[in-house]
Amino acid sequence: MRTGSDGAAGPAGDHGPAGPLPVHPVTRFQVNPLVLSYAIAPLALATLLGLRKYRLIADESPWLWVGVFATIPTGSALVDALYRRRPSPGWLHVRVAGQALSVTAVIYLTGWGPVLAGAFAFIALENIAHDGSRVWRITALWCLAGIAAGQLAVARHWLPSFLSVSRGEALALMGVVVLLFVIRMAAATMEQKEAAEILLAQQALHDPLTGLPNRQLIMDRAEQVLARAVRDDGPLAAFFIDLDNFKEVNDTLGHDAGDKLLQAVATRFLGVLRPSDTVGRLGGDEFVVLAEGDSLAGGPEPLARRLQAALAEPIRLDGYEGTALDVSASIGIAHGSRPSARELLRDADAALYQAKAAGKRRFVLFGTDSEPAAAS
Repeated sequence: MRTGSDGAAGPAGDHGPAGPLPVHPVTRFQVNPLVLSYAIAPLALATLLGLRKYRLIADESPWLWVGVFATIPTGSALVDALYRRRPSPGWLHVRVAGQALSVTAVIYLTGWGPVLAGAFAFIALENIAHDGSRVWRITALWCLAGIAAGQLAVARHWLPSFLSVSRGEALALMGVVVLLFVIRMAAATMEQKEAAEILLAQQALHDPLTGLPNRQLIMDRAEQVLARAVRDDGPLAAFFIDLDNFKEVNDTLGHDAGDKLLQAVATRFLGVLRPSDTVGRLGGDEFVVLAEGDSLAGGPEPLARRLQAALAEPIRLDGYEGTALDVSASIGIAHGSRPSARELLRDADAALYQAKAAGKRRFVLFGTDSEPAAAS
């Protein structure tokens, strides 16, 4: 029967060997931070030299500033390239540490280090925006290390300062508190964005009622199963399942009961399948199971019987106490490799029509002349 009710409920757990299809975000114009650093370096250098001329920053050699602004972009580009080529926690630490060292050198050479500690926030925002909320602790660690190193250098008179040691330490402490707040808030905002993206991906690829993979994800999983079968020369099968008396439940108890019944059936099927199998819902009362490998060690028939046996016990629904629903399923099976997922499911659907034509609780293997088998 091809009719049913599609309600809205919370998603259940996924079931299958592969991850979801990639969801491609909308392309937006982005500025490469390295390109930006090269672009603004001359302007920043000119600004600092102008401030030095009017004694608004420490009287360090112009050649020192030239060396700093020549070294920082080059070093950042090299470390960033190494990290992008071989991303790892170690290289991430090196990358962020290099950024913190660069900011520390620039702001503390001015003599106003603690006052300019907010510059570390740009490191945090760039890293969190690029690598996600997971990097906020690493970023905070190296930013704090940069402030601590700068304060130590000032206390030892290795770097200049217009501030007394006590005032500098007080301002540095305030800067640390504000910086940690900014970093954590940026990470929290990114965590919310990441959670929303995960939810959107879930909703795009899963049935909203049962939480099972929807048609799009089923087709992708089927293509993967076919590819592995060709590569490993292993068995595979698609089971097209249709509930025999679902329309009667909808007509007598209403669509709410129908929705709950579909959720219960999905749970029953999940309970008899291996983690490597995929069970999905196409819509209405139609389900699809994709199995391969050890799940088919005895052929597809034992698994078809397990799926039918999963519905043998009457189903009781919340809110409908006293009502036990006797539910059965007809199953069409396509066994063996096909050129495409579409053909695999097409053959399973054709076998399902044969099973339903023969009566309830039957399964048919596509391409065989044997009589439809009844559930035992």
